[in-house]
Formats: sequence, structure tokens, C-alpha cells
Amino acid sequence: MRKNSSLHELRCRYPKHPGVKVARLTLSNFLSYPQQSFTEKLCCMISAVSRTLAILQFLAAQAAGVTLTEVVEATHVDKSMASRILATLESEQYVVRNRAGQYFIGLKFVSMALQQLEATGLLGLCPPILQKIADETGELCQLAIVDGNALHYVAKADGKDRIRVQPRLGTRAVLHATAVGKVWLASLPEEAALKLALNEGLQPLTENTITTVDKLRTELARVRRAGFAMNHAETFAGLNGIAVPIFRGDQPTVVGAIVVVAPAFRMPDQRARSFVPLLRRQAESLHGIKCLVGSQELVAVNREMSMAG
Repeated sequence: MRKNSSLHELRCRYPKHPGVKVARLTLSNFLSYPQQSFTEKLCCMISAVSRTLAILQFLAAQAAGVTLTEVVEATHVDKSMASRILATLESEQYVVRNRAGQYFIGLKFVSMALQQLEATGLLGLCPPILQKIADETGELCQLAIVDGNALHYVAKADGKDRIRVQPRLGTRAVLHATAVGKVWLASLPEEAALKLALNEGLQPLTENTITTVDKLRTELARVRRAGFAMNHAETFAGLNGIAVPIFRGDQPTVVGAIVVVAPAFRMPDQRARSFVPLLRRQAESLHGIKCLVGSQELVAVNREMSMAG
């Protein structure tokens, strides 16, 4: 690489990593380090980080533990590279391995997540609020928080009529097929909302899932008017949901949503709508959550969602 070049573009291809096709780095800020060895090391470093994250994400979803072979098959990371990454993570206690050679996420990694949740106020504020909703409705209550261009389920409380329902905590909400997803999309400019949904893909999860742009546009307009969103067995057959937004203080930006989920036979539309006042009161108690939405924050529509409905 020549010293006199004013702009260097580094392209690193990772053919075995399904989530990373091409990474481009503009190195104009690194002209004081023009050596080719530096850029090669930088390329390798980025590649290793992306592979490490892929492995951690896979391990986080495997409560029973996984072997090195299973990690390689799931992440498409080269076996020798995966072995080195796991060894490093194990030495730093972010990953643990049992006598059978199975790997698990370590408590050190979990503690980092808990510290972040504590800093945002989720651990202190949310459990009693969600439990109050669960106790009064008798149904499952979940909290989803905006994270960049996605929504993640971060807390839940079970009612007396307990049901076993996915998604699990830590997973992403499907934006076009969940009540929390639709209530967030409805707070965004229409173009931005549709782009987010289309980027995910309008995949049919049940026979009731919205799968066309026109129907999604109509649904989001309905949510804006009502100030809440409903899920009519669109994510899982036989399960309904109703969600309200959580606003950032007095601003119109939606930072999350609270949803009540129940079997359709137990929560028809009329009963679901009766929960809206309770959900709104409790959502107001969560305005103080400090939620980071990333550097590419999406600006909400410059008006409050209607509170009619």
C-alpha cells in the first residue's frame, strides 16, 4: 500500500460466514499507519470479531450446551478458528466447558448483560410493573425494548393462567407480525417503517400474518389512530396479543412496548381492549427507562399517537 494514497479501501471477504459478505473500511484516518501488514492485521481482526460474535449468539440460545462440531456446523466458522475463539473466551471466563466438552455461555458474560439492564433501569422498574399487569389480567405480560433497528423482549411476568409461549427473553420481535412490532412501526414515518419491515421480510408465520405492503400500511394507520396494536394469532396460531407504546419521557419517540399475550379463546378483541387503560397507566411509569437506540436512531413521527380507542 502506497504512503501517498489519500484513500485506502480495504475489503475483507468471509466466504464461510453467512452473516458477513463484504466489510469495507475507509482508512484515510490511518495514513500514519500505511504499512500493508497493519491493514492485513486489521482485516483479520474484524473477521475474528464477527466470527466471535456469531459463536456467542449461537451459544446464548443453547441452554443444554454444544460441542465444537455443533458450533462449526451452525456458524460456518472454520473448525481451527472456532477452536481458538472458544479457547480464548474460555480463558477469559466468557464461555465455560464441561467435562463432556460442551460449551456454555459463562456467568461473566451474563453479568455484563445484567449490569447493562441495571443501568437502564430495567431490573429495578420493570418487574413490579409487569407483575401488576399480569396479576390484574391473569395473563402473560412482556416488555420489548427498541435496540437500533430492532425490538428485543427483555422482561416478562406470568399471570395466574400461565401459558408457555415463545419468543423467549432476549429474542427479537418480528416487526410485522407482533403487537409490539406494529406499535413501534406505527410511531415511525411510514417510509422508515415499511423499510424496516421489508428488510426483515414479510414472512407468513400463520395464516393470519400480514404479508403485503398495502395491508401493513393499512394496519399501521389503524394503530396510529387507536394508540395500541393487536395481534390476531399472527405470530403463533391461537395466541392473541395487545400492546401499547412506551414513550421517551414527554417526547413522541417510542422506546419500547408492553404487551399482554393470551390464548385467543380467552382473550377475544373485547377483553383485550379492556386492558388498554391499565397498559397505558403502567407504560407511563416506564418513561424513565434509559434506552440506547444506536447511532442510526429512527426519528418518530412528530406527533403523539392518538390516545383514542
